[in-house]
Amino acid sequence: ALMAVWTAGVINAKDALAGFSNPQMITVAALFIIVQPFSQANFMKQVVKCAFGSKNYPRMALVRQTFFAMSVSTFVNNTPIVAFMTPIVKDWARSNGLAPSKYLI
Repeated sequence: ALMAVWTAGVINAKDALAGFSNPQMITVAALFIIVQPFSQANFMKQVVKCAFGSKNYPRMALVRQTFFAMSVSTFVNNTPIVAFMTPIVKDWARSNGLAPSKYLI
């Protein structure tokens, strides 16, 4: 509803964002929208399957996930990494019958 009112020109961008405590919230939400197609690509699913390993070694998968995030975070801000990794980790955990909450902490 907010986007419709803003797009129609009823309110300006400043007024549309006034309800949020921090304008960066919109940036984070936009990152999740932008990253979604990349995280759903078959190529990424294959990379994740190789990188995280099998469900037989869940702790090793957590170590691998952590190592990947640490490596990338030296070059990229943490927010895009979280936006990128969240759907990937959730899908990997669910496909292996594991609780995603254990890997998203």
